[in-house]
This record gives sequence, C-alpha cells and structure tokens, in this order.
Amino acid sequence: MASEARVVPAQLAFLAIYNPALGPTDETFRDQIVYYYDRTTRLRRRTAAKKNEELERQLQEEENERLRQIGLAQGMVGFARGFSNGRAVDSIDTEKSRIVMHELESGWWIIAQQSIDLTRIPVPASTPTKSAEPTAPTIEYSARELLRAHSIFLLHNGTSLYSMYSRHPRPKFCNLLERFWNRFAGTWDVLLHGNPAVDIYGGLQLAAGGELGVGVGEEEWGSGEREVLEDFAQRTEGLVDLVVARFDEPSEAQRAQGTRDAKSKRPLDAEPWMGTDRPVQAADGVIFSGVGAISRNSLRDVSHWVQWVYAYGEQAYGVKENPGSTRRKPKKRIEAPKLDKGKERADKRSADTSTPTLRSPPPGTSPPGIPRPIVSAAENSLASAISAAEDRRAAEPQESEGWMKYLTLGYGSGRGNKPSSADNTDDASDRPMQTVPPNPEPDIDELATRLQAQLHLEDNGHFVIGLKGPLDENITDPDPASDSDSSTNTRIPVRTLYIELPQEAPTAPSPPSPFESGQTTPRPTPSPPGGPRSRLRVLIYAHRPFIYTFLFDPHTPPLSYASFYKSLHAFFAPLHAPLAASTSAERAAARMAAAQGGVGGTEQVFDLLYDPVGLGTRCSIPNIPLPGTLVVDGGWSRQEALGCHAAVVEVARGAGGVLERSVKTGRGWWVTCGKGGGACAEGEGGHTGGTEE
Repeated sequence: MASEARVVPAQLAFLAIYNPALGPTDETFRDQIVYYYDRTTRLRRRTAAKKNEELERQLQEEENERLRQIGLAQGMVGFARGFSNGRAVDSIDTEKSRIVMHELESGWWIIAQQSIDLTRIPVPASTPTKSAEPTAPTIEYSARELLRAHSIFLLHNGTSLYSMYSRHPRPKFCNLLERFWNRFAGTWDVLLHGNPAVDIYGGLQLAAGGELGVGVGEEEWGSGEREVLEDFAQRTEGLVDLVVARFDEPSEAQRAQGTRDAKSKRPLDAEPWMGTDRPVQAADGVIFSGVGAISRNSLRDVSHWVQWVYAYGEQAYGVKENPGSTRRKPKKRIEAPKLDKGKERADKRSADTSTPTLRSPPPGTSPPGIPRPIVSAAENSLASAISAAEDRRAAEPQESEGWMKYLTLGYGSGRGNKPSSADNTDDASDRPMQTVPPNPEPDIDELATRLQAQLHLEDNGHFVIGLKGPLDENITDPDPASDSDSSTNTRIPVRTLYIELPQEAPTAPSPPSPFESGQTTPRPTPSPPGGPRSRLRVLIYAHRPFIYTFLFDPHTPPLSYASFYKSLHAFFAPLHAPLAASTSAERAAARMAAAQGGVGGTEQVFDLLYDPVGLGTRCSIPNIPLPGTLVVDGGWSRQEALGCHAAVVEVARGAGGVLERSVKTGRGWWVTCGKGGGACAEGEGGHTGGTEE
C-alpha cells in the first residue's frame, strides 16, 4: 500500500560562513570555517546524546561533511567566474534544492548550499502523455534576508567582519557569530512570507501615510508633531538622532481613554502588542526618520532591527542579552527547597524553647539514687493527675456555653452550626502542626498577572532598552557626591550600536583586503567599507503603537539617572494622542483617495513606491496571509498574494534599464513597473475576485 502523500515545506538544512584566506593549505583547510549550522546534524546529535551511542563517529562525519560542502562551494564559485566576466555566482538551482551564496565582504562568504530544500508537492499518478510537460515547483528566493541579517549583526558588533576578526581572538569571534546566526537560522522562514515586494528592495519601510508633514498646510499630516520632535532632538543634551516608527493600531483601552468607558476592563482575549512574532504589515513603518545626523544606510539598518524588536520583544537580538558579552549563564543546580527567613526563625525559636529529649533508662532499671517503690508511686500519682485534668477540661466548655446563653439571652446559639469543642480538640490532636505564614497570599494566576502587567506597560509606555519596570514607581537617584558608582544601575542596561555618520565629502576608496592577495594574517584596514562608524548608546521607548529609538553619545551623564527616563516618559505622553491621529492608516487612505478623486468602478489598486536615493519604500500591497488563512480583509487570498508578490519580484529583477514593464498573473492581476526620476513605482490592478479574463 502506497504511503499517504503529503506536502513537505521548504526548510533550511545548513548555513555557513567561511573565508578561504584563513586556511590556504590542506592542513589548515578547516580553519576557513568560522560558523556552521546544520539542522540535520543537530537533530542527530541530540538523539545520540540521549542514547550515548556512536557520538564520536557522528562528530567525525559532521566534520567531513562541513569540509566537503565548503570545498564544493569554492569549486562552483571559481568555475562560474570563468563564464560571468569575473562576477561571483549568486545561486544554483538543482532538482530538489537551491544553493545560495553571497560574498558579504571581500573574502568573507556566506553560503546556504544545498540548504533550501524546495517544497515537494505530491503529484497523483497518471498516465503520461506526449503533450504533457513536467512542471516543477519553483520558489522565488534571494539573499535579501541574509544581507539584512548581516547588516543587523554589524550594527551591534562592529564595522565589518574583517575588523572584528582583527580585534577579537578567534574563539570570541566565532562565539559572536554563533550567538547571532544560530538565533537567525532557527527562526528563518525560507518560503515567500511577509511582504517580499518590499523586502526585495531592502529599503527603509515607511508607514501608510509616509513621514510626518512639513511646514504650514500639512497639519493634518503631522507637521506640528514633527516640529516638536525636531526641537526635542536639537535641545536634548547628548542626543544625536531620534527615529519613530509605528506598528499596528492603538488598543481598545487606549481608545477608551477620556471617555466614560475609560475605566472598563480590558477584554479577556487581549493579546500583547510586542513579542508575539507578528509580521510587520504593509501599513507599518517609520513616520519620523530623524534630523539627518546619521547616514541613510544606518537609518535603514536601525529600522530593520526595530522591526525585530516589535516581532520578538525582549527576546530580540541585542535587547535582553548584551551582544558583546560572551559569558554564558551558569547551569542551575537542583537544591533542596529552602524555607523563608520567617519560618526558619520560628523553627529555631521552637527548637530553643522545646523540652529537651531525655534518654530513657534500660528496661528493668530505675534512675540512679531513687528506690523502686518511690518511682512507681510517683508514676501512679502523675497518671491520676493527668486524667483528672482531662475530665475537668472536657467539662469547662459546657459551663462556658451555659453562661454565654445566659448573657446573650439565647441569641447566636443557633447560628453557624459550630462543631462541638470536643470534636475540635480531637481533630486538632490528630492534625500535624504546621507553620502558618503571618501574611498568607491568595492563589494568583501568574501567567494572567504577567499578561496584564505587559498590557499595562504597552498602553502607558515603557522602556524596552533603558530604565526597566514601571515608570510610575518612586526611584531615587544616587547621590553624585557619594563614592558609589551611579553607572552600575542594574535597572538601566547599556546597549550600543555602530552607526555610520553622514560624510560631507567623498572619501578615497579603501585599499584591497589582504585576503585577496593570499595573506593568512588579517590586518586592520584604515577605512572600513561604507564609511567610518561611531559607537552610540541606544534607548528604545515603546508606547503602543509607536516605538521611539534614541541614539545618544555614550558619555552623556543623564543616562545613568532614573529621573532622566521619567522626564522622557512625561514629555512624550501628551504627544501620543495627536501623533496616533495624524498617522492613522485609515485617515491616510481617506486623504489619498480624496486627493486622487477616488477610484472608479469595482477595481482595486495597490501600489509600491521606492526611492533609491533616500532608500524610502512606501507600499500598500497587503502581506501574504499566513498558511491556513483562506481570505483576509478585502478578499485578498493566499493564492492571489503569492502570485502577485512573485510577479512583483520577477518584474523588479528583470526591469534592468527598461523604463516600463508589465506582466499579468494567472488570477487576473496586472503588475506594472515604471521608472522615472530615479524612483521606481510598482502598481497592481485587477478584478476584486481575482479571476482570469
């Protein structure tokens, strides 16, 4: 019986970074590999570690596989250069996989060779005919996400791989690569997802309404808010630049503020705004790109990293953990549960006041110095005294109950159905003694409490990187005259970025890398590629739906004081409501429709604008719906989205020097690309049903 056919989605098999100059001989060939990630070997290693079988043999096989893949990649690169006028090969397609290679820097290669296993769709058995042509599934894929990830890695760790290898020892350098690329490879989706039409250009994604307005007459577009932000950036001590981005819409609790329903509770099914791995939508993006103190390339990289912060929250790279720290967390030791201090003191006090335990004499013997008849008489009298005391104690509750009825005239005797005191004494004698805390805590759902706390922070504003915790707490700054170091505040983590500053005059090209000439020992280059970079301290303030990114001089004194962060929070809180209204996606769509006079008929038009000079991208093409989603708002199905985005990517790649190019998809959508004045505009139009003519 044939096995049931199923769809196998494309997956990443392995990812590697290498430099041929690090191991030019056969003996040092393995030194070329500075990073290697293999999905299949990781699974086998976990299984072998659990079974503890043939671990050494598998490690040797993994080493041989690494060397074979890197050697094959170098051979293909050298072979392809003979047919492409010296240009390096970008990708190679096979029947079941795609090989992606890219030279990140001079001599440094990243390869996903035989790693993107293409989606295999089972084809039902049928009688072959001569007219039928075999069709293989294709995937439009490029190295855009690898380049974006490499830019974010350099944003946190250095100016280039070349300079990092020269500055750090090899173990630390490899550890930095492993910490970043392992996280990226584990979450990398190699299929078409999100908005490939925007990602293919790799630019700075703007919000639905673009950036804030400028000058008089654009108050509805946020020109007043722009003036406030620009003035704040210029008069704040140590602030180099400021970037503001918008994601999603305000919450229901924020919309209800200032109304009668402001005190209503949040819905029970409310989800967090950040850290849910929610993809960035077409209407999300930057609304204020700063005052021009940093280059457009660094501004684009910062915006891409902010998108990761929005998607992953504190788990994003460079937020919770310091990227430059190579210290590993110590393993947790399983220890016996410890009592709290109050319980320990109570146990110690009870042990001190308790009667010491006396050793009983051996049977048949009496205490030394006391005759046996006296001892037996004392024991009998003691037993009789104990029995008399118990009888007297049993009779006391009945007398007290009679006096209570007499004094209260019988009221309250039939309420509560109290058990008899005799039963209470019996149950108390049977139950073991327990230590009761002085202030017992009620049972609380920790997950629900943490969720409500996160929603409260998102609705009222908090620092993702900066002063941790609620900003309404009373925190006193350390005394500057004291000997304590104020910069060691554990609630204020320090994170820095390598930012490229704009160049006033063009600089001379950097000398060629020594890797190209065959040198084995790297030497620092006098001018890193892309211009010099400065190390700036970054703060991220999130107030749904906005994320503010502050770039400060790392030596700014106020960054060590909690009052400075509270003043930032107090300054931007009144700006939240007007900024949310002027950058709303619905208002932007209404203003554009009014300016264009509306769209006649039943057609639906989406557009994409890209500025290659300013690297700005504004797009209204919806994202590709997630797998399992049939139709989203507006009738945009997953099949239509995949076809349209694939057509946009194909048209953008093949445009070249053509001023205008168009193509029609199989579901009735036209894709047109036109170039003019250094900008490229993409337009999509078609029937609302998406049917073929």
